[in-house]
Amino acid sequence: MTDDDLKVYILNFQASEMPGYSDDHISLEAMERFHLYLRDSYDIAAYWNYIPLLYMVKTTISARELAERFRPFLGSRFLVGRIDKQDVDGQLPAEAWEWIYYPHQEKSKLAGGMLPRLSP
Repeated sequence: MTDDDLKVYILNFQASEMPGYSDDHISLEAMERFHLYLRDSYDIAAYWNYIPLLYMVKTTISARELAERFRPFLGSRFLVGRIDKQDVDGQLPAEAWEWIYYPHQEKSKLAGGMLPRLSP
């Protein structure tokens, strides 16, 4: 897999729709399960979370496929959209911009604090 094979998607979700949400609080167990999926899934080459409830992921699968995989973790209100690395702008920490342009080929070679893939 090359970086040209990977697409960058942005994910935003409504916390109150997550399984386990109650009393205006996100379930830490639900977030941990979601992070484990992102970390361990062979579908996800890399991800970051520099803004609360907003993630970016690098993957070879489509937005529709990502949405299907995220639904059990995030509930009924979320958005997955593809990011064009050549036409993106905003106010983010330098590490976030480095992550966007970093050539993630394998989870074991991630930068910016991303977690390595566990052995199957």
